[in-house]
Amino acid sequence: MQIKVFRCRVYMRFSQGAVVKLMIFSSLFSSRLAASGLVVLSMGWMGAIEPAIASGYCDGKLQGQTLQGQHRCQFPSGLKYEGHFVNGKRDGKGKLTFSDGSICEGEFENDVLKGPAICRYSSGNRYEGSIEDNLRQGRGKFMYANGVICEGMFKNDAIVGVGICLYPNGTRYEGNFQQNQRSGIGTLTYSNGTKCEGTFQQEQIVGVGRCMLANGDRYEGEFRDSQWDGLGVYTYADGTKVEGVWRSGQFMQRSPSRF
Repeated sequence: MQIKVFRCRVYMRFSQGAVVKLMIFSSLFSSRLAASGLVVLSMGWMGAIEPAIASGYCDGKLQGQTLQGQHRCQFPSGLKYEGHFVNGKRDGKGKLTFSDGSICEGEFENDVLKGPAICRYSSGNRYEGSIEDNLRQGRGKFMYANGVICEGMFKNDAIVGVGICLYPNGTRYEGNFQQNQRSGIGTLTYSNGTKCEGTFQQEQIVGVGRCMLANGDRYEGEFRDSQWDGLGVYTYADGTKVEGVWRSGQFMQRSPSRF
């Protein structure tokens, strides 16, 4: 059901409560009031970003009783939108500024952020990549405020599948992710040249894996929390081997049999 657009003289007669009541009655942009370039609208269109229904204000004038072209909108929650509208919906280039100072810029389609976008968060984190339905979806790069940079495929705001993370200390991870964590088969390459391969759970290597050191030595055996822990074989570059039990990366005792 569409509610008729009220012109300035009618708008001025309504109290704020009456205006809000009219907008709640209308689900999207069907309720609008225009007065000297000011448009009052429902927040229902914000979807996952702002589900609560509330009143908001946009500058500019209505064209054919709908928002068209460039507008700046501000809402009681502190959310701001500046960008292009088509037939009363965000469509084209636009920018969302959240109450905490976070900003997302990109292409909007049918009221949602979609396609390539850049988001700068108040925490200092930054995201550059694909957005679908206001969520990080598809290929992208997430740069944390602490200097960590992760690239890969995102789903529902989290990196999943194969990706790469670079750390400020020079360490590099390449492998599988689940919900932003290293999970599955992967490789850690440290700044000193040591490379460790294995299965990751909750960010750490567990089970059987191996490490190749820059000097040519290598370790093959069991890991716990990314440390050599359990039965393992350390092979020196000259071929000499030490087999036995390791605890927290330290050799404890020789094994009576070959690992």
